[in-house]
Amino acid sequence: NLSVSVVVPHKRVIEKENTGSLFTRRVCLEASKGDYIYIMDADDSLIDKDMLKKVKDTLQNSNCDMVFFNCTTDMESKLSHYEYPFSEGEVFAGEDLKKIYDLVLEGSTFNILWNKVFKRTLVDWDEDYSEYGHVTNGTDAFQMIPILSNAKRIVYMSDVFYFYRTQ
Repeated sequence: NLSVSVVVPHKRVIEKENTGSLFTRRVCLEASKGDYIYIMDADDSLIDKDMLKKVKDTLQNSNCDMVFFNCTTDMESKLSHYEYPFSEGEVFAGEDLKKIYDLVLEGSTFNILWNKVFKRTLVDWDEDYSEYGHVTNGTDAFQMIPILSNAKRIVYMSDVFYFYRTQ
């Protein structure tokens, strides 16, 4: 059993034994380059060819550590699947980060990785995940929470950039 992962924008194929999404993502994170990281699921797709440029511009203009955006489950309508209670370009810092933490604690859609781009400095590089090899559910939240807790400024983009395949 081999699992193949691609790191974007500098595409590299990494072949390794299938050890689940948690360890596969850790391998990809370690192999990644650049100042920012974006992780997406293999069965999904981006629906805006300019997504990375728009995200980069937003991150630079807002001086944020992380950006999050919307997805759709319907490629025809491209309507947002999640309804975040925020305004386009809203920045969360200091006490306002509590609004984001509340979403995480509610077990909401904020616990996913693929609707965020974040600075590589937010990753808990020194953490040893080897004892969590048995974890198969909730691995997005498991990896996202340390990244989120290290973020000082987060910006919201209302754009629908991601197609989340449900079937």
